[in-house]
Amino acid sequence: MAGAFDRVDSLAYNRVARLNSNGVPDLIFNNNSGLNAAVNTMTTQPDGRVLLGGAFSLPTRGISRLQVNGAVDNSFNPGLGADGAIHALQVQPDGSVLLGGAFSRVAGELHSRIARVDASGLLDTAFGTGAIVDGSVFCVGLQADGRLVVGGDFTTAAGTNRVRLARLNTDGSLDATFNVGSGANATVYALGLQSDGRVIIGGDFTIVAGVSRNRFARLNTDGSVDGSFDPGRGANNTVYSIVVLANDNILLGGDFNQVGGVARNGVARVLGGAVAPAVFARFAAAGGQFHLTLNVQPGRTYVLEVSDDLEDWSSVTTHTALTQVWQFTDTAMAGSSAKFYRVREAAP
Repeated sequence: MAGAFDRVDSLAYNRVARLNSNGVPDLIFNNNSGLNAAVNTMTTQPDGRVLLGGAFSLPTRGISRLQVNGAVDNSFNPGLGADGAIHALQVQPDGSVLLGGAFSRVAGELHSRIARVDASGLLDTAFGTGAIVDGSVFCVGLQADGRLVVGGDFTTAAGTNRVRLARLNTDGSLDATFNVGSGANATVYALGLQSDGRVIIGGDFTIVAGVSRNRFARLNTDGSVDGSFDPGRGANNTVYSIVVLANDNILLGGDFNQVGGVARNGVARVLGGAVAPAVFARFAAAGGQFHLTLNVQPGRTYVLEVSDDLEDWSSVTTHTALTQVWQFTDTAMAGSSAKFYRVREAAP
């Protein structure tokens, strides 16, 4: 973990610490790197070494690497480093490292907001220098084909309208085939890629490309908003971190205490994988009761929810399907002028 702290569990740790699997500080990891400002982001390499990005100027400016024991890795030399804060790091398969942030120069060379260094920290001068020149890049996602999805608070890319979201080609140039239209109406702080290439974004926004999306949304591979992924009321405050799990479900981290109207204090899991079909097949109302027949998939668990206003939803029942037909009777219909029902797959 990383940040601006100097102690963990009463032990001295300078902005970076490693915990064992039971949450206890790992005493083998001894970070005496001399970091003099916050670490904004970090990532590990396959060999266990740790890349750090932030606003620090020591041991090097903006970016540094630690050995597996926490000592500074002097074999990683970015020269003059970055002249502004680094907010995002992404390791490529060849060991190269993508940097995103608020900088305009890296190693003394013009490289605005996005840059790439090789495994030893040497600047890759072949990677484009000026696609994004305003605002900051807060997140970078690496596609399987090597293209990069970036998010932040910028408003243009390569002189083209790209509001807070863009995709770059492998050489750092703008990929014009990815277009989020009017973009997000506030900062995009985090993103993650699902197995099919769709993009999960999180931030402080409430609208994406003219569509209501409260703090998180999913984009199709061309940048359009995915209408099949609807967070409803979404998160009630900023999403700062996103992790896409192996099954394409999504972990959110942020400053919220509700997601979809359900209490979730700072961390939530959202279904993003393939959802088993549940189809309302037949409806009947009589004697103050409402009878539902749904076609479902055996072995899946479903949650039936009800609402009076399409905003506040409450769970009616949870059902694990043994057959392809689920019949349910709501006995609380009497006195209701209208009720709305929806069904979703339960979180695994």
